[in-house]
Amino acid sequence: MTTINSNEQLIKKNTKTLRWLILIVLGMFAFAFAQVQLYGLFCKAVGVNSLSSRQKIDNYSSRLIANEIKNQKITDNRIITVRFDATVNENLPWSFVPVERKITVHPGELRKITYKVKNLTNEVITGQSIANVTPWQAEPFLSKLECFCHTKQTLQPGEEKEMPLLFTLSEDLPQEMRTLVVSYTFLNAEKESARKYQKKI
Repeated sequence: MTTINSNEQLIKKNTKTLRWLILIVLGMFAFAFAQVQLYGLFCKAVGVNSLSSRQKIDNYSSRLIANEIKNQKITDNRIITVRFDATVNENLPWSFVPVERKITVHPGELRKITYKVKNLTNEVITGQSIANVTPWQAEPFLSKLECFCHTKQTLQPGEEKEMPLLFTLSEDLPQEMRTLVVSYTFLNAEKESARKYQKKI
């Protein structure tokens, strides 16, 4: 009798543990997919990351942007090191790397770098990148005039392409900031695709 009760208790305990594990896996998947939507809401609420750049692209014509850059002063006596990082979320089967991982920039100077991305599957997949700048205090001084992060990116099966980032640093960048890190994380923007490629734990 004691053995039967012990087995019943063990089964109940294992069942409870299994339920918790399933809930954790589902929660991880839901969080990974929701990051894109949460990022958009966060930007809209507090006005950080690439929101200012998106507004600039949406609100100004190409002519006005060109004039804005033309009127900027290049600070030749300052050199800022900018490093570029790339990460792909585990539910997105793409490769994603910067062509150049480090460059030096003068504040006010217009610079362009390129990222390479490739769809590693035989399916059409849409991704969305999230931008981050370190230190975060430098974000208001970085203007992305052209960036793949402004829109979702759709790649055909096996497609590989280069995506440009056109940016400038403000001459008002604090003097103590000499090195910046610009990071991008690509997420799967499709719910069904994200669920399919989500790694099992």
